[in-house]
Amino acid sequence: MNKLLYLLFLSIFLFDYLSDIGLFSRYITWFPEFLTIVVILIISARITVGYGNNFPPICSAFFILLFSNIAIGAVSNHVSSGPLIAGTRMYLKFIPFFILPFVYYFSENQISKQLKLLFFLFLIQAPIALYQRLVLSTGDLSLTGDLVRGTFPTSGQLTVVLSCAIAMLMAFFLEKKISFNLFIGAFFLLFIPMTLNETKSTIIFLPIALIFPILFSSADIKLKQLIPIIVLIILSGATFIFIYDHFMRPRWGYGIIDFLFMENRTEGYLYKGAGIGTLEKVGRIDSWIIAFKTLFKNILNLVFGLGIGNVSESFIPGLSGEYADEYSIYNVKMTSLTLILWELGLFGVTLYYALVYMVFKYSRNLRKKINSNLLGTISNGWSVVCVIIMISILYNNVILENGIGYLFWYFSGYIVSEHFKYRKYWHS
Repeated sequence: MNKLLYLLFLSIFLFDYLSDIGLFSRYITWFPEFLTIVVILIISARITVGYGNNFPPICSAFFILLFSNIAIGAVSNHVSSGPLIAGTRMYLKFIPFFILPFVYYFSENQISKQLKLLFFLFLIQAPIALYQRLVLSTGDLSLTGDLVRGTFPTSGQLTVVLSCAIAMLMAFFLEKKISFNLFIGAFFLLFIPMTLNETKSTIIFLPIALIFPILFSSADIKLKQLIPIIVLIILSGATFIFIYDHFMRPRWGYGIIDFLFMENRTEGYLYKGAGIGTLEKVGRIDSWIIAFKTLFKNILNLVFGLGIGNVSESFIPGLSGEYADEYSIYNVKMTSLTLILWELGLFGVTLYYALVYMVFKYSRNLRKKINSNLLGTISNGWSVVCVIIMISILYNNVILENGIGYLFWYFSGYIVSEHFKYRKYWHS
């Protein structure tokens, strides 16, 4: 089973990138969905022989509500087969990997090997990002870090993924699972791409990744452990500002600190005052508001959305949604919140946040109960990942993208399954 997970990790990290640079066909990016089908068959086979009988009622309730939400939205908006297929691919392809740990036991050694492969894939983002920044970003592209995205579709996704990796790395260091030298070396390799891609969300996610594992840890953390971390936070902040300003000041005429304290500049970056029917540039907050105001005209659409896949574009014309062209000017995929709101409504947004909160809660419970083994360390780091995901849903389109979606659902399923397994011992 580990080999299947290895294939998944390699495909979500590399196949989109290899397709973008012309080495693979665009259709190779559907390989993770092929693995989803394989996992569905594995789950079905194992359920028939008695595995999965203890699937938690709260998870069953979540999926029943999610499927009901999708069905109501699709039926009420008469979603055609093409967008329905594309939407199903987008929203439901991760779910079998959430269920997999409930029907197949992954040993600590298997999870450890999975994490090692993932950290290798995280670390190779550094040389690729340097190549994208220093070699490929020429001419006008040298004035923007948008091309610096590692093996991910966007620079924003790269920053979120690396922030999650740093949070896990911090948890392993605090629990003394890795040495200080390994921690420092790995941190800077993870940090380098975040300084090159002009992603302002680094200002939010990096401090969370470095500080929250300390706050969430149940380990006895000594002051001598905190001093190098404090120094690291200060140095990484100064390094980020220096490198960011070096590349961005020629474009804007001011640096990141000026951006943050310039009157109305930060607010204007997030909210541009664009309205329905506007041809103006749409900011992140604009995209939420426009979606809400448009859906508010019909209470059924507000609650359940315009239908799964019905607002999304596709590189295959027959799979594009009915409203894809009409609403594309509103940056439908600017954030996960915006896309989910358009297609699944307020109920869908509530369900996704409820899922992330549930995983966060069970991660915290595991960490409080388990102090020594690998699961306790992962739980600490995964609690921080959940916080990052909660914020990134508002800021980036991440939760529905392969690079983050598969990892989040799989390891969340692992955390939840382990929580319910250990809960039997806690109450026995």
